[in-house]
Amino acid sequence: MIDALLCEFEIKLSDDMIETIIQKTLLDADPNQDGKIDKFEWKNFVSQNPSLLKIMTLPYLRYLDNYFLKFIHSNILNYV
Repeated sequence: MIDALLCEFEIKLSDDMIETIIQKTLLDADPNQDGKIDKFEWKNFVSQNPSLLKIMTLPYLRYLDNYFLKFIHSNILNYV
């Protein structure tokens, strides 16, 4: 999904940079480092990053396929 997002916006990052972003996000979202994000951790993470909820609302999700055409197209081809 991250690759699709970067591709759609023509953002080029190295694999190391993408991995760093993912690891930092997981460190922030899973402070007890048990490898799971429980409800309490999710609530705290979203409270600190409210913009996350915007992209998870129904109006936004309804148009998700328009935002990530390359991701959807490539995944459909993988299943055919």
